[in-house]
Amino acid sequence: MSAELRERIGADLHAIGAGADLAGRFNAIGMRVRVTSPAELQKIVMDERAALARYTQAPPK
Repeated sequence: MSAELRERIGADLHAIGAGADLAGRFNAIGMRVRVTSPAELQKIVMDERAALARYTQAPPK
């Protein structure tokens, strides 16, 4: 995916996520809306992958 398209999609999602309507709907079911940039999301995903890899490779106790 091109960087331009990624940024455009990110901006659209940010605009939707920043709306009070969506936040209210998610809050009503106990969830929180968190809107990030594409770069921030990539870091979150990479950090989660690394954590999961550590958990799945840990020796059994």
